[in-house]
Amino acid sequence: MNNSLTSNFLYGLLLSLFLLNHSPINAQNASNCTDENIQNRLDEGESPFEIFQSCPGIQLSQIYGKYYLGKYPIAYLDTLKGNGFITTDSRVTKIGASWVTVKASMDSASINVPGTSSAIGTGVLNTALIIAKYGITGSYFQDSTYSYAALLAYNYSKETGGNWFLPSSDEMAAIVQNVINPSGQMGALCPRPGPSPFTGSQCNFAYWTSTQQNINPSGYFNKAYIVDCMGNIIPDGEATTFETNKSSPYLIRLGCNFSSGRIPQITSISPDTVRTGENITVTGLNFNPYDNALIFANGVVARSISSTTTSAVFSVPDNARSGQVKLTISKKSSFYSEQSLTILPVPEITSMPSTGMINQNIIISGKNFSSNNDDNQVTFSGVSMPVTPISSTENSITVTIPLGTKEGFVHVISNGIRSTRSLNKLQITPLNISLNTTSIRENRTLTITGNGFSDNINENKVYFTGGAEATPSTVSTNRLTVTVPKEAKSGTLYVISNGVQSINSAPLDIIHRPEISYFTPQSGSSGELLTITANNLEVDKSVNRYVIFYQNDVQKGSALATYSNSTTLQSTVPQGLAPGKYKMSISIDNWSSEKSESEFTVGNNDY
Repeated sequence: MNNSLTSNFLYGLLLSLFLLNHSPINAQNASNCTDENIQNRLDEGESPFEIFQSCPGIQLSQIYGKYYLGKYPIAYLDTLKGNGFITTDSRVTKIGASWVTVKASMDSASINVPGTSSAIGTGVLNTALIIAKYGITGSYFQDSTYSYAALLAYNYSKETGGNWFLPSSDEMAAIVQNVINPSGQMGALCPRPGPSPFTGSQCNFAYWTSTQQNINPSGYFNKAYIVDCMGNIIPDGEATTFETNKSSPYLIRLGCNFSSGRIPQITSISPDTVRTGENITVTGLNFNPYDNALIFANGVVARSISSTTTSAVFSVPDNARSGQVKLTISKKSSFYSEQSLTILPVPEITSMPSTGMINQNIIISGKNFSSNNDDNQVTFSGVSMPVTPISSTENSITVTIPLGTKEGFVHVISNGIRSTRSLNKLQITPLNISLNTTSIRENRTLTITGNGFSDNINENKVYFTGGAEATPSTVSTNRLTVTVPKEAKSGTLYVISNGVQSINSAPLDIIHRPEISYFTPQSGSSGELLTITANNLEVDKSVNRYVIFYQNDVQKGSALATYSNSTTLQSTVPQGLAPGKYKMSISIDNWSSEKSESEFTVGNNDY
């Protein structure tokens, strides 16, 4: 009974395994696990661990050497944790780099890097220890520009956005055995025929590792492990002519770790030339459908506006700069995009005058201006249209302050990109004006010269002492003409042109027409003495004064008048006037007053 049950159980188990391995789903998995499909799945963003788990019976050799993240061969996969590392391909292999080049005056103890290890997973720390010891300034080198092995990893990380390292001895052995020479054959890997000149190796070349040889009979630490083309780790003592001194030149292959999950990849950026504030669309693989962060070349980060698993839209921040970008999702980052993003530089005003007058030329200093003058414009507060400068360089713009400018900030627009506002406001100083005379009669034309007048008549106004105002009769940007109004008083005047007020002018003496108030007597005959009271008689006493008699607006006669005081004249009734009613006016130096309101009667009242 028990044997029968056992036999039935085993038969059922075997049948289940058979059906599982021959089910349509499994057949589909098998078709996705060919070498070609594995590469296609990697290209579509799947992780090596996902492929390994989904392909029963897959060999690691089917995954090793396949390109991941676009162009990097997979060198190692931890099948339990799912992480591993990739390596650079032959296109970025460095030939002839030293582990370090020591100054002649330095002994071997000075280049000791304690703490390096040989195990897989330690290359990152090893590389950090080496760079921390030797630095990136060249202080340990005969030539400060010379690049040592671990520094190549540092520089390549900056170039690609990955965290590249110089592999440990075990990691480098894995790279050789899994990627460089998985078949373990010499072939083309040994360019020189015949036996290898290196004891313990059949190869003619080797690769540096980040693992220092910490046991040295002389007590110095001037040697490091290398790995030959067959994957053999060569320590000190096993190589005679295959010298492992740190100053020896060997090949370099770098490593970069990956995690078990999918890593975002950037395939394109559109558009690839933008201004700050504009949107770009980044497309690729393994994006977060809800939120992504884009890191620009200078480290500035932007969050996505919208996202799918294959694209994300970002607004370019004001402080972002041109270069390659990379995408970050939940602590997983892509490499830098192969495509560079060109961000047209933002013009910046660093200094300019704090005050200026209309039509005055000022110099605006800054950076990122176009040297082509036509590509630059300047905006002023109160002026709707931008102004084209007089001249431009990349760091300086000369421009004329336009009419209508009011106190406010200034901006530069260069290649269509608006700068941040100027550090200070531009204050408009009053217009300078001057008059063509110091004395003028009312209702005569006064000429005012200055700078920054509007050439629109209606945007100019002249204000006289006493509150009288007048609109000019003719205008240009540096000249106004205006008729002096009757209400204007002697004193200063000023102009307001397009909202900008001028300084006060020099004092202007305004001579008004005489105005007859009354006269006595109201009637009389020829030769009779008249006393006339009037305003505005305070003029040059030496000039001639006349009293003119009008009948029906026709002059009928005149008589010389004598000056008594500033309000009184005396004259006589002219000879030959026919009896009748007459109005009078006063003429001083050929300048006549208005006719009197009341009338003087010649002859009898019945006439």
